[in-house]
Amino acid sequence: MHVKANGVEIRDWTRVMGRRLSLLIVIPVAAMLVAGILAVLEPQTYRATATVILPDQETSGPLSSAVSQFVADFEGAITSDSVAQATSEATGEPKSAIGAGIATRREGASGVVEVTYTGTNPDRAGEVAQTASRLALTQIAQIQLDVIDAQYRASDEAYQAAEEQWLVAAQETRIVNFNVFESTAERRLEEALDELGAAQGTPREAAAQRKLDALTTQFTERQNQYQSAQAKLDDAIAARRFLSNELFQSQGIVRQAEENDRIEASPARPTSRLTFIVRRVLFAGAFGFLLAIGVIILMEFLRPSPLDRIRREAGLPAEPAARRTSPQAG
Repeated sequence: MHVKANGVEIRDWTRVMGRRLSLLIVIPVAAMLVAGILAVLEPQTYRATATVILPDQETSGPLSSAVSQFVADFEGAITSDSVAQATSEATGEPKSAIGAGIATRREGASGVVEVTYTGTNPDRAGEVAQTASRLALTQIAQIQLDVIDAQYRASDEAYQAAEEQWLVAAQETRIVNFNVFESTAERRLEEALDELGAAQGTPREAAAQRKLDALTTQFTERQNQYQSAQAKLDDAIAARRFLSNELFQSQGIVRQAEENDRIEASPARPTSRLTFIVRRVLFAGAFGFLLAIGVIILMEFLRPSPLDRIRREAGLPAEPAARRTSPQAG
């Protein structure tokens, strides 16, 4: 058997494992027996599934992204402590059992989610799945409504401020109808330009030029002031209109969630005891095998000079350093 200069090959450790074969058998078997007994003693569980059709999401972005986000929010809400607590109060099922027994599965890329609850009471399994689904849907719909409502209030305040600025600009510029103002200003500018043309080469040319420049400056300043206020007002109106539609939609989703009669759970069915026991036993066996390997390695390293011992078991000479430090005879 070949041993590397700086360590031991895997086959050397395999040899050591072979000497501890009893541990590799006893520990996994013991773990499997304990897990099997505990699994047999556990009460029968029952599973019920509720199908949730999430409300349609109208959005300015990609529809699939909006639906995916709504599904993610729903799956996060239904496994939250608040929903588990509320469901427990409504159904009488323990909160810890609800938190451990709820699971969700989305059907493809759609807005349909299956909510499954696994519990020990067949009479409450369907009620828990149904109640938790409605509470989670209502919760995320209400959160969405609160956010949109806050955004709408902010947009309404921005609209009122923009409207006040527009009124001030209208008073300062004396513009009520911008089209009338624009046509009037253009007519005056044309008249001033005609006067300047008629005054070319005469003493009145400088005065005509000053008049044209003054009218041009006045028209530009009033136009910019009014148009700036009008642009802010238009933006505020558009934002408020958009958020008003979003608010109306969110209110509808909340009502739909609260009154959602489409969420119905299937009858509770017993889960497979054999499958449950086999899974527990196999998991325990794998865990026990890894534990046995860890115990053997720990035992080997806790012994003095494990490398020399492995070499001796392999029929190889000890390390030179070990021979130098070994006690001398006589």
